Amino acid sequence: MYFTNLSPGSYLFRVRSTDGDSKWSPNEKTLRIQILPPWWRTNWAYFIYSALAALGVWGIVAFYHNRQLDKQQRSMEVFERIKEKEMYESKIDFFTKIAHEIRTPLTLIKAPLEKLMRGLTSAPQKEKYLAVMNKNTDRLLDLTNQLLDFRRLEAGAFTLSLEERNINDLATNIWNNFLPLAESKGIKINFEAQRSYSCKVDEEATTKIISNLLDNAIKYCNSVVQVSVTGDENGFATIQVSNDGPLIPADLRKKYLNLFSDQKNR
Repeated sequence: MYFTNLSPGSYLFRVRSTDGDSKWSPNEKTLRIQILPPWWRTNWAYFIYSALAALGVWGIVAFYHNRQLDKQQRSMEVFERIKEKEMYESKIDFFTKIAHEIRTPLTLIKAPLEKLMRGLTSAPQKEKYLAVMNKNTDRLLDLTNQLLDFRRLEAGAFTLSLEERNINDLATNIWNNFLPLAESKGIKINFEAQRSYSCKVDEEATTKIISNLLDNAIKYCNSVVQVSVTGDENGFATIQVSNDGPLIPADLRKKYLNLFSDQKNR
């Protein structure tokens, strides 16, 4: 007798005998049989399967995680390159703007210097021209100090230092600096103020703005430049520079003061 294809498990084999008269013996023999599962269905095999599955899941997660890290690393490298480029361009822009600022006092020194060299000035005029040259020399020194001060640029910030100033005095001093240049070009430069106005301003930024406005007004006028100061009771003052030359094209007007608005936003 054969018993094949039995499933793994525990079996009890019971046997009784019979004689020729088909009488069964009361005695019964039993045999307990344990059929073991094949090795691929053992507990150890299932443990190995679970370990391999867990290892596979971990591998997939680790691969995805490393892929995300690589992606972030590449993004950071691109971001750093962009920031380095922006910083480089910011430095170049800073030097360009300082060079532009230096050109104005140099021009204001050159005009009275030429007159003094020609010897066609009286003693009072000489004192006046020398005072103008002295003021603009101080201006050049101040701009040079700004050029050497890299900390403001590295910090990426431009902060305004607001102080209560007499706007008439500030505008008058700048206007006086430009008189020799205007006279050398045969241009009449007028100054008008209804009364004295005081408000909080950043002297350096205001000087740059008015100087650039006057420099361009003289450069592109026909014969007359007008500087006027007005204000109100709320501490606001308006400085207007105009000339009789051609108007600034409409598409360029918004960009005219970008030099200072860019610095303010940093």
